[in-house]
Amino acid sequence: MVATRTPKRPNRRPHALLQGRVAPGIKERAERGAAARGVSLTRYLELLIEADELADTPPAQLDLTA
Repeated sequence: MVATRTPKRPNRRPHALLQGRVAPGIKERAERGAAARGVSLTRYLELLIEADELADTPPAQLDLTA
């Protein structure tokens, strides 16, 4: 019998890895913000991005020179 691996997130939408390095103080603030909302750090990041109106603006319409 061959062992098969079951998906870890069978009932959830597809996901992508997002990583970055931040200063320790920023990480602590993010952890406090997530804890205050009762969500994971991952979900907290999702919420911040979902609330950013510029995140949905096509790059051609953004002034990225600033």
